[in-house]
Amino acid sequence: MLLTKKGVTSFENMRTVNGTVYRTFMEAAKESGLNVDSNEWDSCLAVAVSTEMPFEIRRLFAQIVMHCNPSDPLGLWNKYKDEMRAKPKESRLQKNEKTMDIASVRHIEKILKANGSTLSECGLGALEIIMRNSGTKWDSDIDEVVENEVNQGAAVLDDLNADLKNVMGVLLDSATRENSDRSRCFFVYGKAGCGKTFLFRRFIDVLQSLKKNVIAVASTGIAATLLQNGRTAHSVFRLPVTNLSFESTANVDASSLLAQRFRNTDVIIWDEISMQTRYAVECAEKMLRDFAAPDFRHTAFGGIMMVFGGDWAQFLPVVENGSKTEILNETLKCSGIWQLIRVLTLEKNMRVLPGNNDFTNWLREVGEGSNFIVDNLIRIPSDMVVPSEQHVIDWLYTPELLNDEKQLASVALLSIRNSDVLSINDIVVEKLNGEYMDVYGVDEAVQEEDGIDGLPFDDEEDIHKETPAGMPPYLLRLKRGCILMLLRNIDITSQLFNGTRLQLDDVVYDQKHVPIILRCRNLITDIMCLIPRTPNVYENKMSGIAFKRFQFPVRLAFCMTVNKSQGQTFEKVGLILRTPAFAHGTIYVALSRSKCRENTKITINESGQRLSSGEILIRNIVYKEVL
Repeated sequence: MLLTKKGVTSFENMRTVNGTVYRTFMEAAKESGLNVDSNEWDSCLAVAVSTEMPFEIRRLFAQIVMHCNPSDPLGLWNKYKDEMRAKPKESRLQKNEKTMDIASVRHIEKILKANGSTLSECGLGALEIIMRNSGTKWDSDIDEVVENEVNQGAAVLDDLNADLKNVMGVLLDSATRENSDRSRCFFVYGKAGCGKTFLFRRFIDVLQSLKKNVIAVASTGIAATLLQNGRTAHSVFRLPVTNLSFESTANVDASSLLAQRFRNTDVIIWDEISMQTRYAVECAEKMLRDFAAPDFRHTAFGGIMMVFGGDWAQFLPVVENGSKTEILNETLKCSGIWQLIRVLTLEKNMRVLPGNNDFTNWLREVGEGSNFIVDNLIRIPSDMVVPSEQHVIDWLYTPELLNDEKQLASVALLSIRNSDVLSINDIVVEKLNGEYMDVYGVDEAVQEEDGIDGLPFDDEEDIHKETPAGMPPYLLRLKRGCILMLLRNIDITSQLFNGTRLQLDDVVYDQKHVPIILRCRNLITDIMCLIPRTPNVYENKMSGIAFKRFQFPVRLAFCMTVNKSQGQTFEKVGLILRTPAFAHGTIYVALSRSKCRENTKITINESGQRLSSGEILIRNIVYKEVL
């Protein structure tokens, strides 16, 4: 409490919270939200039911039982099931309470399944039994994760350019070939902005109009949101989250409805494959062959047509402390599957605005590593250079922009290191109008049930200062309207993925004035969502440090790492290079996030190489072996 409460004058003053003097420091800490309260989820739902619609309460309940490990999830259901029922306006037909409760459970179950969980795994097995024994007929009992949104109209292809039409023709010819026992695997290779995602969306439209069963996945949540009904590959194929290897197997039962759905699938689209480890693809391939009909069990992917997409000039799979050779070996190009794949190339850049052909050509040279001056250095034109960090921050986040909530999300600062991103965000949020809302987390040593062996830490204050990549800060300093990034997959049915950008509407407090919910606008869907506090576990096997932080799984996102920006497009981008790039694709990804040269500005630290002409030299890492 001494670390968070300012101006303490006595022990009694330290035990005083909101005018009440508590008997012990532990009680005072709990009232201040500085300890994990077992009633947190009860309070969370109690606050939500006073303002939110039933469907939003059901989503929040699903998030809590999935991610927060409440001690009595069934008790929470029984207490708040009335508020979760669809109201007459929400329900198509007037139904009795039991039927409406079962409908609520069905909705919750769909959310859990789409996120790779079940009622039983979340301590709600009793509800699963009641639902199964209800005799109620449902439209579908197939996992929502792979349901298709059928397009009733014929897909329009007239607005495809010649480049896209050629590739579309090849894909459609293969997709309409019946009962082929030959492997049908394609890789659509397109530089950033060449319309690969646009092509995939149109391809899905056509397939659905032809009554084909299609599954769309991507290697990241952000990329998945760009495809109709897109999901992450890990969630669809039930791949292991960590330690993928050639021995890995998917967690799908051969007798399950999901396995049957795979058997009925005609086409699978898998985007951003260039940053996915080969072992994920090999694991999915083995599973699909195992589930296939006997005639197709020796055909790649069980005879399903596979359409991969990616750009080898962008980021490659992450290999912790991996050498160049180890990273290259992790790519799909080093798998035997690559020999079965036909490469289809897109050349024309659709993202860059007309009149920026020189910029397009320059970006291509950056991605290919063909414009090195010396020792992996490239020259940045003077019109793209600004003299300092403050200049690029002020250029991007003008007073007018900071007062325009809609436009605020259309720009972004990028940097390389996680620590740099954190400090830059602190600078930008200071410029935003409004009062700070400080939200403290709770740091704890990991327990045996967490399944992690971590070294005990003696000084809790030292842990508070740690904000590793993927973890929320111990202290979140927020303002209304600030831009946030979600740090974990919360609910993929609501497009709340790791990497989803949010805009804070408000911090919701309970009766003790403890922050308990973030109400945010999802910048992908433009829909309000509720984010509860969750346990977030960090483990570093190299150092042995491991701890658990109970905090909202978000961080400020006025600035983000270049890695997190892949797959996104912004109106304006500022690149702050406090350190040189060290990974393949970093500079190419950073420079290709905006639509024109004039809307990209770069600055380097004082020790960087600045030329008298106003140009700068920066390091660009390119593994030409993978291109």
